[in-house]
Amino acid sequence: MSTVSHRTTSGQSIVVAGALLRDGLLMGAQRATPEALVGYWELPGGKVEPDENPVDALHRELIEELGTRVVVGDVVPGPFDGDWPLGDHSVLRVFLVTSFEPEPVAGDSHLQVRWVASDEAALLRWLPADLAPVHAVFAASATTG
Repeated sequence: MSTVSHRTTSGQSIVVAGALLRDGLLMGAQRATPEALVGYWELPGGKVEPDENPVDALHRELIEELGTRVVVGDVVPGPFDGDWPLGDHSVLRVFLVTSFEPEPVAGDSHLQVRWVASDEAALLRWLPADLAPVHAVFAASATTG
């Protein structure tokens, strides 16, 4: 797993996402665009630009999308060299975020943000690629919290 490039060692593009946690709750963001994804919930983030570090990309994306500055924590380990599958050519790298300022708010790319417990999260319509990481975040917090 490379930490200094926008691609994995096997050449897949990296997309980053933040699992923002507060008091046992996870923040979900409801998509406003594109049309095919409107209403779906996701962990906020985005594509790592060429020559950008994934952590720097997460900082940039969360400022752009939520207007918040964050302290990036550990990776939520996925099944593919620590990442989560997104398709044939890209992976999702999810980072825990437990410190942020100011309070995240929905920007242009989201209809709303919501803090949810595990049982409420199970009722939301998540993007398919985010579903397994969301479960992993709650499973990890149940064993450590």
